[in-house]
Amino acid sequence: MKLYAFYVSTNADCSSPTLVYSNSNPSYTEMGTNPTLGTASVADGTYPCVIMVISDHIKFVSDTATGSCDTSTENTIQICRSGMGTNIQTPGTSTLTPCDDTEQQVPIYLSTNSTSDDGGDGSNAFEAPASAGDATKGFLLNGALTVSGAKTSTFYMDFSGQIDGSNPECDVQPPAFGFR
Repeated sequence: MKLYAFYVSTNADCSSPTLVYSNSNPSYTEMGTNPTLGTASVADGTYPCVIMVISDHIKFVSDTATGSCDTSTENTIQICRSGMGTNIQTPGTSTLTPCDDTEQQVPIYLSTNSTSDDGGDGSNAFEAPASAGDATKGFLLNGALTVSGAKTSTFYMDFSGQIDGSNPECDVQPPAFGFR
């Protein structure tokens, strides 16, 4: 995964986000081995929404050989492409841009307002959830980020069981997101 920016918001609808990390030229980072994507200082508070701006090209290698997945092939999927019927919402705005077939920077909205944990059923992770229980926008954030004093928190993405070899092409489903 390539991480371009990371925002936090004190609002579960992800409004008024604060940019806490940016990198205009990131490299791919291996997510399965406790990576360090970056460090940031975040003001004391409770943040029920975080926004990651990433490349829409995700690369992965399966840990096990299952169906169309093997342990020696690097797979690339494009999570935002034309024909999906989804839009990208620029963080902190209501501006929507359609997905296309180029490599794009896309925001992934993670919020305690969202109930989507798999991106299925018409859910769009590239738009902020409107209200509590929103199953159509964002992904579920398993608990707000709480910052108090010199506390250190670690953001996690758990891909356990998310590699899918049941289709003709090896695929990866969204991970679980949270803080430790």
